[in-house]
Amino acid sequence: MTDPREGRDRSPSVAALAVQVNGLRRDIEALAARVDVLTRTQEEHAVVLEGITELRGQVEKILALLSEDGKAAPSGWFWLTMDAKAREEKFSELFD
Repeated sequence: MTDPREGRDRSPSVAALAVQVNGLRRDIEALAARVDVLTRTQEEHAVVLEGITELRGQVEKILALLSEDGKAAPSGWFWLTMDAKAREEKFSELFD
């Protein structure tokens, strides 16, 4: 008698491969969903940053108009043109 396994190759069965492919498909779908969320978040951040840039330009125009009038810019506006580190230092002075 011959061994029934002699004629077969030792590669995984079609059913086992189908299970593996199904698992990979689910992994791909989960990753695609995460990419979609990240893409939406990135787009939202881009819109916010664009708005900040526009506001900064408007503030610069206001400050330019105020200084053109020959008057010094009001002290209440100075913090708008500061970088984050200088702003933090000024705020910490208020609490000292």
